[in-house]
Amino acid sequence: MQGRGRQGQGRGRGCGKLRLTSARESILNILSKEKKHLSADELFSLARNVSPGIGLATIYRALEFLSNNGMIKKLDFGTGMSKYELKQETEEGYHQYIVCEICGKVFDHNCLDSQEVEMFKYFAKKVRSKYDFEIDLNRVQFYGVCSKCK
Repeated sequence: MQGRGRQGQGRGRGCGKLRLTSARESILNILSKEKKHLSADELFSLARNVSPGIGLATIYRALEFLSNNGMIKKLDFGTGMSKYELKQETEEGYHQYIVCEICGKVFDHNCLDSQEVEMFKYFAKKVRSKYDFEIDLNRVQFYGVCSKCK
């Protein structure tokens, strides 16, 4: 079968020891161009524009592979539907998501000033001290209502 990514078969290009199949490459291309977080169904619709024969199961397998290998991030905003974004190699520091509870729109907030960083560190230190619990400050999500839904 073409494009399945088995060692030595398919049309996938090598990505180190990982195979970059046409489906995986298509997902990476789409995520690199999109400014929003996309669901598997949204990625499927966009991928079909380029590869009409691609199946939804192929998209799910490719997403799982890319996520497990650290090429994309799988995000859960409590909607029951995972969203995906391209993992940036230069990502450093804190990255928060602000989620509208009404329309589901997600805003990226990854440019904290020094006062905000100190506030997060202080909060994490208090939680660690009180509950012996480590908080991952790179995975913080805030929920509320956006200006369009007010």
